[in-house]
Amino acid sequence: MRKLVINRKKSFIGCLVVVQVICDGNVVGSLRSGGNAVIEINEDNHTIYCVADVPGEYGGSHRKTSDVINIQAGTSNINMQLSFGFTLKLSLV
Repeated sequence: MRKLVINRKKSFIGCLVVVQVICDGNVVGSLRSGGNAVIEINEDNHTIYCVADVPGEYGGSHRKTSDVINIQAGTSNINMQLSFGFTLKLSLV
């Protein structure tokens, strides 16, 4: 097993919104502002992205989705960073 570590930058924008971490279509963790998630994944190929349901202007909500990162088989432990602003930005570190 290898470790996937995702750090979420601390930010006033979206500080109350919980972001879900999705791996191959399954929710595998969640992130709050300034937090991090450590997820164990097997040695196969994986698709990682994050989603957040953001409150809307008139009481509804809309979903923000981050960039999609493909993790190739054979890659060792992976570090990623998530920033929450007007968009969700997920990147390898």
